Amino acid sequence: MISYSHHDKELCHRILNILEKDHLRVWIDSQLMHGATFDAMAKAIENAEFVLVCMSDSYKQSPFCEMEASYAVKRRCHIIPLVMTSNYKADGWLGVLTSALIYVDFPKLGFDKAYEELKKQIGLFRMKDSNSTAMKQDPIHHNSSSIVDEVPKPLPIMVKNKEPHPVV
Repeated sequence: MISYSHHDKELCHRILNILEKDHLRVWIDSQLMHGATFDAMAKAIENAEFVLVCMSDSYKQSPFCEMEASYAVKRRCHIIPLVMTSNYKADGWLGVLTSALIYVDFPKLGFDKAYEELKKQIGLFRMKDSNSTAMKQDPIHHNSSSIVDEVPKPLPIMVKNKEPHPVV
């Protein structure tokens, strides 16, 4: 799921297009919402493996974006913060929500390098999830814990647009 402000629509759709070319199913509100908007957004988050939070001033100022990001955290989704505008520094509610996460800075890295970093982050989350599953099935390590287990789980990938659409 890609959660974004419409002011950042061009870059978000570019990211969407390349994710789909890499055979990833991505929820974006402009194409996949059906029925009530809040219900569609909730279902998108509930069914997403990752939520890409497309950070910018416009995103931070949107109550709908805040609601989506907050719900994704509550649902313990894999969240990957993407910086959409040059020199953006998340603060306020968005800073609190993303402060412990690794940002992928599209303006700073350039699109191609940033996209490679995004794919790397997705792979790392998936590897961590598979390792966690293996640890739970291993009776020797079943009761062990680590700091990694205490890190909040990132959010599903979602692209948010004002029109209602289904979830990834």
